Amino acid sequence: MSETGALHADELVSLVRELLQLLRGTSIAELEVEWGGGSVRIQRDLARGEAPTTVPTARPASPEERVVVTSAHVGIVHRDNGSFPRVGDSVSEGMTIAEVETLGIRNAVKAPVDGSLADVLVDDRTPVEYGQPLAIIQVSDTASLATGSSEP
Repeated sequence: MSETGALHADELVSLVRELLQLLRGTSIAELEVEWGGGSVRIQRDLARGEAPTTVPTARPASPEERVVVTSAHVGIVHRDNGSFPRVGDSVSEGMTIAEVETLGIRNAVKAPVDGSLADVLVDDRTPVEYGQPLAIIQVSDTASLATGSSEP
């Protein structure tokens, strides 16, 4: 923070991410934070529900296409309990392929499509950021590709 109380761009982005994370799982539709150098206001449409845990690609998939599964949370990734699929295993849409622990709460990372787990891009118990690629799924059925959007 500068001497005037204004946040630098990276500090503002970090603040917004932290506020969004705090709002997840709550029924709070609007939050406004003010300080000497400015303010941040967040409004959510709760009728649409929470943002998906994974953000799949929104365009149609070809049979050879791979879908990158990204983190919807900032936290520590977990794939250590033995029940998660391994590289090469078949996965189905909605199957939990990992968890991201945030503030002691484990959030499921779900496969957005049917296919096989082509690659895991992060090691177990490592920190991950919002939007960070976690895994790649080789699509097996183009009809199963879901369109999704991320609600900040």
